[in-house]
Amino acid sequence: MLRVAAGTETEEFAALPNVVYHVVEGEAEVVVGADTASIAPGVTLFVRGRAVRAFREVSADLFLVALYANSRPDSDDPLLRVIPRDELLETKDSNQNILHRAIEVESVTVGALMLPREIGGDLLVRHGVDELKYVIRGGGTIDAGPDVIPVEAGYVLFVDRSLTHRFTRLWRDLDVLFVWGR
Repeated sequence: MLRVAAGTETEEFAALPNVVYHVVEGEAEVVVGADTASIAPGVTLFVRGRAVRAFREVSADLFLVALYANSRPDSDDPLLRVIPRDELLETKDSNQNILHRAIEVESVTVGALMLPREIGGDLLVRHGVDELKYVIRGGGTIDAGPDVIPVEAGYVLFVDRSLTHRFTRLWRDLDVLFVWGR
């Protein structure tokens, strides 16, 4: 988690792995190399590992979920990719489950899983890659191996590559940001 108070800005910094940030609250500009982008709640950012970045012009307290991909960045990965909420959830459909891959690079895949409450959940899967999930909206349970865990907006989950899992018992439509590391 990263919080930057309104009226402040971060020093330039870099992280070794690729990082996916999801803006939960606040507004600011992110500067990565020569690129600058405005960010607000619902925006997801991909920042290539080792890229120098800073958060500037923080007009309202900024709260970000930072998901670090445990893989080496590739020089072909984009330095910065901004994914607005509408683009992340663009394929949403109230009649079917949707898995939308918003960005796929050598080291990581970022996207959204959208599950309508009426369908009640998804299929039992094992991706073969480590996975981080951030629940953007909604609620239900995740069946992960022998465990059944309630989840709702704001939860961050790690699912090991060997674990079969699925979302079930939805009490609201469930939108989940996922990051698959390779």
